[in-house]
Amino acid sequence: MGLITRTTRLSLLEVMIGTFPGLAILTMSVGTNFIGDSLRDFLDPRLRKEI
Repeated sequence: MGLITRTTRLSLLEVMIGTFPGLAILTMSVGTNFIGDSLRDFLDPRLRKEI
């Protein structure tokens, strides 16, 4: 295995090490935001419409 091949594999690993946790954090924060907005819309009496 040459030096260039080894370096390419290491740099791809470094990209994946940073990307996947970042995507997990992004997914959790967006999901939490949607759940929080839905709960606020459901529970806030000022936003409820009178029928």
